[in-house]
Amino acid sequence: MGLAMALAAPCAHAADSSKTLDKVEVSGAASSDRKDASAAKTTVSAAELNRFGDASLVDALQRIPGLSVERSSSKGAVVSLRGLGSGYTQLLLNGDPMPQGFSIDSIAPQLIERIEVLRTATSDMSNQAIAGTINIVLKQTSLKRRGELKLAAGHYEKQFSPSFTVDRSMGSERFSYGIGAGLADLRDRWPSSSVTQSTVLGSTQPQRFQNDSSEWRRERRLNLMPSATWKPGDQQALTLNGLLQRSWTDFEAPDVRTALAGDPVLFPIDRLVTSQRADQLRVSGAWKSPVGESARIEAKASHSAVTRTTRSNFYATAADASLLLSRDVGSTLRDRSTLLSGKYSHGLSSDHALAFGWDAEFGQRAESRDQTERSPVGLPTQDLSESYTARISRLAVFAQDEWELSRQVSAYLGLRHESLSTETVGNVLDAVHSRSSALSPTAQLLWRLPDTRGDQVRLSVAHTFKTPTARELIPRRWVVNQNSATSPNFQGNPNLRPEEAWGLDLGYERHLRGDAFLGVNVFARRIRSVVLNRVQFVDGAWMEVPVNSGNAKVLGLELEAKGKLRQFLSTDADVDLRTQVARYWSALSALSGPGNRLSRQPPLTASLSADWRPAGSPLTLGSSLVFRQEALVRMSPEQTVRKSNRALLDAFASYKYSKDITARLVLSNLLAQDERQTTHYQGTTVDERTELLTSTFRTVRLTLDIKL
Repeated sequence: MGLAMALAAPCAHAADSSKTLDKVEVSGAASSDRKDASAAKTTVSAAELNRFGDASLVDALQRIPGLSVERSSSKGAVVSLRGLGSGYTQLLLNGDPMPQGFSIDSIAPQLIERIEVLRTATSDMSNQAIAGTINIVLKQTSLKRRGELKLAAGHYEKQFSPSFTVDRSMGSERFSYGIGAGLADLRDRWPSSSVTQSTVLGSTQPQRFQNDSSEWRRERRLNLMPSATWKPGDQQALTLNGLLQRSWTDFEAPDVRTALAGDPVLFPIDRLVTSQRADQLRVSGAWKSPVGESARIEAKASHSAVTRTTRSNFYATAADASLLLSRDVGSTLRDRSTLLSGKYSHGLSSDHALAFGWDAEFGQRAESRDQTERSPVGLPTQDLSESYTARISRLAVFAQDEWELSRQVSAYLGLRHESLSTETVGNVLDAVHSRSSALSPTAQLLWRLPDTRGDQVRLSVAHTFKTPTARELIPRRWVVNQNSATSPNFQGNPNLRPEEAWGLDLGYERHLRGDAFLGVNVFARRIRSVVLNRVQFVDGAWMEVPVNSGNAKVLGLELEAKGKLRQFLSTDADVDLRTQVARYWSALSALSGPGNRLSRQPPLTASLSADWRPAGSPLTLGSSLVFRQEALVRMSPEQTVRKSNRALLDAFASYKYSKDITARLVLSNLLAQDERQTTHYQGTTVDERTELLTSTFRTVRLTLDIKL
C-alpha cells in the first residue's frame, strides 16, 4: 500500500509527489479509513453522530465506542476516553487545542463534519493526551451546492426544548463558501434529595439534616459558523472558518433544609438565582501549498475569545421566611488566545516521508468577582472584590518520520518538545509564575499479517503529559454556599507540577467486508506526579487543594465489533450492529485501602446499538444501550466517593418521506434511573457522610430533516 493512502489519514503527516499531494487535497473520505491510518483511531461521521438527532453534543458523544460521560447535574458533564477525564483526555477543535472556557457542548451536533478518536499520541498534535485525543471537526464548505435544515423539539417533565439548525454551502471549482446556524432553547431539571450526617470525633451527638433541592436551568443559544475556501491552484488552498456563539442562561436552585438530629440548621431555606450571558468567538485561517514536486507547506492561524458575565443572588431565610443572609455576586471572565502553527512535509520517496513543524499559543485570562453580603439578624458577613489576570504561553516544535518499510510493515517515529509558561497577578494574591516543559518521543508500528484479508497488529509507545489548569494553579478561593467536609471550598496551588506518563498500546484488528470490524486493544500507562485533591479545615472553613501525590498505574482491555448482522449470523435482515466492552484498572502509590482508583475511573463500560431497515420500507428503527459501572473511589486518604451504576437506553424511529425529507421520533433515557452518590470524609476530627439522590426523566424528541 502506497504512502498516499497513509497520508490521507488524519494522523499521517507528509507528502511524497505531486500526484500524492493532489490525493491529499481532494480525498476527504480517505481520512476516515480506519484500516490505513498510521495511528489507532475511530472516525465517527456526521450521519452516525446524528442518528438520534441529539440537541446536545455530549449526548451524542456518550454513544461513541471508548468514550464515557460523567454527569453532575448543573455542573455539566466530563467526557472521558478510556474512563480518564479531568484533563487526561485531550480535546481538539479542527485539530487545535480547545481554548480555555470554550464549551464543546454549545456546538450543535448537526454542524459537525466528523469526530476523530485517537487512542495514541502523534507528534504533530499536542502530547497532552495521556488517555488519548478527541478531535471535533466542524463542517467545511463544499464545491457542490449543499443545504440541510433541521427542526426539532424535545419534551420531558413539563420541559419543552425546541431547536433549529441550517447548513448551506455553495461555490465553484475555485471558490466555495457556506454558513451554518443553530438556535436552541434548552431546559433541564435536577430534583434531588440528600442526607448529611456529621460527627465531631469524641462527641456522642451527631448533626444530621436533610436537604431537598429542585435545580433547573434554561439556556437559549445561537450558533453561527461561516466558512470559505479559495483554491488559486490545483494543489493550493486558503480556508477561512468562523464560529460565533452567544448564550443566555438562567439557573435556580431552591433548597429546603430540615434538621433530623442535633442542632437546628443555620439556613432552613435558601435560594440561589443565577443569570449568565456568554459569547464565544473563534476565527481561523489555513494555507496549504506544494513546494517543488515532493514537498508541501501548511500554515495556520486562529484567534479565540470567550466573554462571560454572571450575576448571582443567594438568599437564606428562616422557616417563617424572614431574611437571615443575602449575598450578591457579580463576576466577569475574559479569555483571549492566539494560535500560530506551521508544518513542512517532504517525501523522500513514494514510501518514506519526513515532516517538521511548530506551533505557538499566547493567551490571557482575566476574571473579576465582586461580592456583597448583608444580614438583618447580625450573622457574620464578608464583602469581597477580587480580580486576577493570567498570561499563558505555549511553544512546541516537532519532527516525525513515516516509513512504509514493506507491504506488510509501516513505522512512525516522532519527537515533540513542548514548553508552557503561566504568569498570574491579582489584587488579593501574590504573583505566581509557573514554567514546565516536556520532551515527548512517540513510536508506532503497523504490521499487516500476511496471507490474511485484513488482519493487522498495532504497537505504540509514547511519552505524554498533563499540565495543571489555570484554576488549579491560581491560589484563589472558589466558595460554595453550604461549606462542609463533603462540600468544601476550592483553592488552587501554584506549586503544582505537570503529570507525565509513559504509555504502551497493543491492538489486534480484523477488517472484514464492507466496514465490518473486530478489534481488541490492551494498554498500560505509568503516570508520575499524579494530582489529588486534599480536603482540610483552614481558617474556619473546609478547603479542597490539589497537590502532587506520587505515581499511578493504569491498565485497560477494550473489545469492539461492528458490521452487518448477516456477517455474523445466517439472516437476511438488514441490521447494523455496534458493540464495545472495556475493562479498566488503576492504582495510586499515595493511597491505600479500598477504592484505590484514578480520577473516578469506571471499572467497566459497555455499549450496544443496532439499526434495522425493514426490506422495502422507508422506516429505520434503532436503539442504543450504554452502561457505565461505578465503584468506590478514594479521592484522598480521608475522602471516598461512590456512585450508582448508570444504564442509558435510547431508541428512535426515522421515516424517509422522500430523498430530501426525513422525520425522526426519539425516546431517550427510557430506564429513567435515579442517580445515587455517597461522599464520605473521615479525618482526625470529623466524620461526615452525604447521601445524594438525583432524579432523571424520560425524554421524547421529534426532528424533521430537510435537504435544500
